Amino acid sequence: MPWTSRLFRAHRRVAGATGVVALFSLVAPALAAAPSGTYTGMSSGRTVALGGRSFTTDKGHVGFYVRSGDVVKFNLTGQRFFCGGQRPEIAIRAAKINLDSAGRGKATVTLDPVLGKFVIAIRVTRAGQASGTVTPKGPCAPQTDTDGTVYGRPTFSAKRR
Repeated sequence: MPWTSRLFRAHRRVAGATGVVALFSLVAPALAAAPSGTYTGMSSGRTVALGGRSFTTDKGHVGFYVRSGDVVKFNLTGQRFFCGGQRPEIAIRAAKINLDSAGRGKATVTLDPVLGKFVIAIRVTRAGQASGTVTPKGPCAPQTDTDGTVYGRPTFSAKRR
């Protein structure tokens, strides 16, 4: 066998392996992407009860769309937050949340300077399920009890319809 064919045989293996890696890098994000569609679900969070002496679990509604791998028109309504001893019902809305290839995303929205900022963290799976948290910053920041219970940071879950 001539010495030139032995030299090029190794190069063919490297070129073939490089082609497989390049193909997989194009296909993998498409497989991990969140499926497009309408998502709806419920939110739940601990907040102060009427009268202000105890805490209760409050529930709200969440809805959003996934388009081109991004969450658009995120809407959380009917959920009460723990803001300075009061329990206001705050509607959280975000126009767009960019998702990475694993389906995770984060956005910060400012609704009113008095309320502070709200950080929305979300994960949308390939199976069409989503979950996440809304963490207030500023005067509505979550409080932690002595036993580790967090008040004022609701979680949510949603499914694709």
